[in-house]
Amino acid sequence: MTRLDRYVARAVLAGALLALAALLAVNFVVDLAHYTRLAAKVGAGMELGFARALLTVPRRVFEFFPTGLLLGGLLGLGNLASRNELVVIRGFGWSIYRLAGAVMWLGVPLSLAVLVLGEYGVPAAERALRAAESGAVSVGVEGDLWVREGHRFINVSESFPERHLNGVWVYDLDASLALHRVTWIHRADYDRERAQWHLQTVLQVDLGKDRIERRRFRELYWDRLVDPETLDVVAENPEHMPARRLYAYVGYLEENGLDAARYRMALWSRLATPFTVLPLLLMAVPFAFGPLREAGAGQRLFIGIVIGVVFHLTREAFANMAVIYGWSPWVGTVLPLAVLTVVAGWMLRRAN
Repeated sequence: MTRLDRYVARAVLAGALLALAALLAVNFVVDLAHYTRLAAKVGAGMELGFARALLTVPRRVFEFFPTGLLLGGLLGLGNLASRNELVVIRGFGWSIYRLAGAVMWLGVPLSLAVLVLGEYGVPAAERALRAAESGAVSVGVEGDLWVREGHRFINVSESFPERHLNGVWVYDLDASLALHRVTWIHRADYDRERAQWHLQTVLQVDLGKDRIERRRFRELYWDRLVDPETLDVVAENPEHMPARRLYAYVGYLEENGLDAARYRMALWSRLATPFTVLPLLLMAVPFAFGPLREAGAGQRLFIGIVIGVVFHLTREAFANMAVIYGWSPWVGTVLPLAVLTVVAGWMLRRAN
């Protein structure tokens, strides 16, 4: 990489950091107001609202990163064009394709950074967020939760952070898939030290061929109720999970004959997100030689936001349709990315 390559990359990176900081600042204020209002409803202090808003920043960085780079490309290259520095660069023999290559080289390490953030930074922040919530107020997952473990079906009325369950029904089937035992558990807590589930107030009914036997227990310890990691995945938004956990959970759902479409799409979206950086950066290059060459920063920001929003909405629409209609996951992830790449390449060729 030459000194000129680094100069162009610094200009784009500076614009990207500025745009990303502006997007995060606006979103942080909105999140802070929202979480502070929620904390006040449950009697918690403002510090909980601030902590929740702060812990959502890594997720927002991951979500806004591609759009921030697009805005950075428009701002950075636009500033170079407005100062006629691009004319000087072209005078050194650089073609538009050579300039695009310098911009794309910046996208490679940034794509890796987005991948690392999505795999480690975002999940860690989400775990800290749930821990902060559980430490201040009991925040449960409302609505029934169903989990299948072989011939055992588990229904959970309420799932709370730190692997605490309320109102658990367990249905055990025999080899012929006939119901032979029903268990109701008032409360279940996972004991990490013993690696067992601690059950409290248990009612168990065995359905035999000739008789029905009913038993009550004040407490029990089970080695296996619900796999703790599976429970964490089910209670967690798939969009915030790392790819490795999504891959494992998709395998679990498929092995048990359950619908994995939503989590499979989330896995493909997570893997495709770093690759959106490159075509969005490429999209910024033609505008530096087109109608935005003499435009101000406000106009460039507007165009960048419009492009980013249109691409995001299109990608979300295709992803949702793929889940609803049972299409292949690449329709909702790879197809919009391929269309964006083709459009960016066409614009670059036209500008050249």
